[in-house]
Amino acid sequence: MRSEVVPAPPLVLELGMTSLLSGQSEGAGIVLTKHPRRATWAQLLRRVYNIDGMQCPRCSGKLRFIAAITEPRAVRRFLDHLDLNDEPPAPAARPRAPPELFDA
Repeated sequence: MRSEVVPAPPLVLELGMTSLLSGQSEGAGIVLTKHPRRATWAQLLRRVYNIDGMQCPRCSGKLRFIAAITEPRAVRRFLDHLDLNDEPPAPAARPRAPPELFDA
């Protein structure tokens, strides 16, 4: 399973390139790196917490992404329709300063 965990080294191609400005031919090493596809939030939840974020809680079927709602009025309408609180939680109490060990 090492090949699935450890990324492959970048691919190095040695190409002879002609400089358009100077008219000189120079050998240049071009490094092509293949960027792995980034994990989705659902894949990260599954990997870290063993939670399937794309599983329907009602029927255990696979959920699909429909829309991202970012407008505050629309979010409040949806939350009100679902009888969920639309107020943000109260901020947590500020942590106290660490105790001073020595008088300064």
